[in-house]
This record gives sequence, C-alpha cells and structure tokens, in this order.
Amino acid sequence: MKGFLFFAGIMGFLLCSTAVAGEPGYQFLTVGVGPGATGMGDSYHARYDISAVFVNPAGAGKVNGREMIAGYGDYLQDVGAGFALYGQNIRGIGVVGGGFLYYNYGDFNGYDDLGNQVKDFAASDLSLFVFGSREIDTRTHVGITLKYIASTIERYHSSALAMDLGTIYEPQEDVLVGISLLNVGMTTNAYDQKKERLPLSLQVGASKRLSQVPIEIEADLQEMNRKGNFFSRWSLGAEWQTMDFLFLRAGYNNLKRQDYDGGSGVAGSLGGLSLGFGLQHEKYVFEYSVAAQGIGLVNRFSVRCIL
Repeated sequence: MKGFLFFAGIMGFLLCSTAVAGEPGYQFLTVGVGPGATGMGDSYHARYDISAVFVNPAGAGKVNGREMIAGYGDYLQDVGAGFALYGQNIRGIGVVGGGFLYYNYGDFNGYDDLGNQVKDFAASDLSLFVFGSREIDTRTHVGITLKYIASTIERYHSSALAMDLGTIYEPQEDVLVGISLLNVGMTTNAYDQKKERLPLSLQVGASKRLSQVPIEIEADLQEMNRKGNFFSRWSLGAEWQTMDFLFLRAGYNNLKRQDYDGGSGVAGSLGGLSLGFGLQHEKYVFEYSVAAQGIGLVNRFSVRCIL
C-alpha cells in the first residue's frame, strides 16, 4: 500500500507541475489502441495485460517469459493505425520491452493560395516507445513508458518526448485499482514557432473478478485533469470467459459518447458502445473489437504470441 501511495503521489506532483496552457496536439495518443481495451470501452487501467501499456505501463507487470503482440485498426475514410510491441520478464529487474504505434491518414488533395490544384500530400503520426514494469511489494506493480513522438503533414514535421507513469494495486483478492498519468513531456520540434502541448491525461480505474461467474468488470474515470465534471467521463467494461479459449467483451465509454454526440446513423445512435472477443489456441491469442464512433464503426484486431 505504501508503494502504491508513493507512486500515486509522484504522478499527482507531476500533474500539478506540468503546464496545461493552450490546445493539445498529438491527439492520436488519446485514441484506444488494442482490441482488448477498446472492446471494453477503454476500461483497461486496472488490468494486467501487455497491451495495457498504452493506458497504464504497470499493466505489463505480470508477463511471464516473453510476449509479442501486433494489431491494426481500420478507421474512417482512409485512416489506418498499426501497432506492435514486445515484452520480456527479466529476473531481478521486471518486465521490459518496446514497440511502436503508427497512424496513416491517407492522401489529401493539395491546393495553392489561388485554389489551383497541386501535388497531393500525406499525413502520419508515429510513437516509438520503451517500457518497464516491476513489482515493488506483494500487492503493487509500477511502470513507466518513455516515448518519442513524431507527426508529419506534407513536408512539415513536429516531434516530442514524453513519458507515461502507472501503478496497479491489489487491495484484496480479485480486486485491482489502477492509476496512470499519460503524456508527461514536451514538444521538441514544432510545425511553426508555437509548440503544441501534449494531451496530458490522468486516469483511474478499478476492476473486480466475480467469484460465482467467470466475469471481470471494470469501471474507469478518464481524463480527470480535463476541465468540467470528470464524473461524466466514465467508462464501464466487462469480459466474460465463456470457455477456456473464448473471451467475450462489451463496454460503454461515456466520454466518447459526449465527443461523438451529433453523429448520424447507427454509429451515431450507438456512439460509445463497443463489443469484442478473444480466441486463444495454445500460445496464440486473436482479439477483435468493433466500436461505434459517431459517424462510423471502427474495427480493430490483434494477434498475440506467448513465448
């Protein structure tokens, strides 16, 4: 408990001492990544899973041996996102690893100041990262991720350095509490003279594995440092292990629902809802999720190998 409170205090200090003036850039860092998390409405901050490092680096703390995971997300229009990461448990140190997250926004029509069509251009975002997680007492894991972030639009480039901090605490059997502070850092190279701030975010979650049925539920508060009532920025997710090899997931993200308010069609009316499943065969795990995001459905899938 002391280790959990100490690490949570560090995150609170960093949150209070980090400047938050101006509109944040690098918004791709706020989008759900793995289908495990997105299938549960992004309620994944109190969860031990290697793909949880995107929302809480302490989540990789119980990797045994080595794990690799790679995935892809088919977003709206021509937008696509891919990721891959690797983690390994090293005795006496903990779990260490690294990976990347990449967004490709497709091609755009180019026009000059007079409205004449010129050469088309592309845009993309990239995050390269290393992470580490370890146990500091029998109930507490902590983690840190160091990230290099780059964004490109046509011939213009921007870059930043950041870190994520996280901790997971087990107050009693089958109950986990997680806290993470994401994107603490600075822009090192701006598109122009004005440097955008990073999307700093404080997240809190709690999960419970039910004793009578094979279901795990989690409730999270997201972006607690954002102005306004943070109690409206909640998410809820559940995972049901129906058989040894099959996991079914469902989630609702009220923050996403607010952000996507005004969307049309089925995706607009169901904004914030998500579904997913996982299939495991020996050392391989296939995961899939679909989420309603305002004007369309976003499909994500991944393949994990447990070595």
